Amino acid sequence: MYRKLGHLLNKLGGKGLRRIGIPDEAAFSATSGVPHDPKSWWGPWQSVTNPTEIAKKVCKVNAAQYNQAHHAPF
Repeated sequence: MYRKLGHLLNKLGGKGLRRIGIPDEAAFSATSGVPHDPKSWWGPWQSVTNPTEIAKKVCKVNAAQYNQAHHAPF
């Protein structure tokens, strides 16, 4: 019974990614850093909650991470 109730209650919650934060490129200024590099971004952030947009943003970042060693010697 405990497992059944836990399964039913977790159907609504899920354990996936619900929101991501990305630098707000519309608020770019000389003092806010580079919006394509989140480590150096000091400006405002934008929350993305649409699952399709989250998937697009995550895939874009993953492709950049995967290909960053493309020009490195084998």
